[in-house]
Amino acid sequence: MGAKGPPQQGESQTPATIVMILVQMAFAGWHVLGKVALNTGVSPLFFALIREAGASIVLLLLAAVCDKKPKMPNRAEAMVFLTLGVLIFINIVGFILALNLVSPITAAIYQPLIPVWTA
Repeated sequence: MGAKGPPQQGESQTPATIVMILVQMAFAGWHVLGKVALNTGVSPLFFALIREAGASIVLLLLAAVCDKKPKMPNRAEAMVFLTLGVLIFINIVGFILALNLVSPITAAIYQPLIPVWTA
């Protein structure tokens, strides 16, 4: 299941290109969708909760499809997962609150810069 290398003669890169375009559109759409939702009066906390709940359901379904016999985490691992989940939720709430103050384009430009500033 390792990397196959560059495509050979006759192989198409079209499926990978389409997937990458769809992922970029989803990331870009998140900023616009968030701003539209906030402008219609949705609570930032509720919007973050719905976003995280939806992502959790998608990840659980993906895990069920990919791993037929999942191993349940022990208590220490469960606490780490819970802590990380709460921190991610706080991060998203902060982003949504900041989205009230800036345009979606500005938010989309600044979001990928966060690791650069942190480093």
